[in-house]
Amino acid sequence: MNNHRRTIMTTAALAGALMLGSATGMAGAWKGHGSAVDLDTRVARMSQHLQLGDEQQQQLRTILEDQQAEHERLRAQTRQQVDALLTDEQRAVREEAMTARMERRLERMSARLDLDEDQQAQVRALMAERRDDPTLTRDEMRGRLATVLNDEQQQRLSALRGDRRHGMRCDGHR
Repeated sequence: MNNHRRTIMTTAALAGALMLGSATGMAGAWKGHGSAVDLDTRVARMSQHLQLGDEQQQQLRTILEDQQAEHERLRAQTRQQVDALLTDEQRAVREEAMTARMERRLERMSARLDLDEDQQAQVRALMAERRDDPTLTRDEMRGRLATVLNDEQQQRLSALRGDRRHGMRCDGHR
């Protein structure tokens, strides 16, 4: 009976943590940052906090991967629906805003990672590809970006992402 009770309690805690994690991740997405924590970190943190077994960790990973895929699918669907209702003029305004945002992101990335002109052009092309094809996942884009950056830049980017996960902005403030 104790094992059965422990299983029920663990399942309930896992479900609650997933709901909280989903809400937190979606709150981050609405701020324009997407999920604040990568999949491995989420699995590790929940596994440690809830003392999940190996099988539970694998099940959790599958659930979170499915959630991430669904989020990407919904993002692409929403973009298509919004584009369909806009007039040509509104789409042009939206495109200008998206391009300006992309350029600001590229400027920040270039300054933080010391990108050369060739790397800037490659990153700009990647960002434009993501803008034009919302079905590209964050992981796909990160993989492509890794091919543009040298080892030192990849380490810096990883450190910057780690700071963001822990509530620090890239300028060192909370």
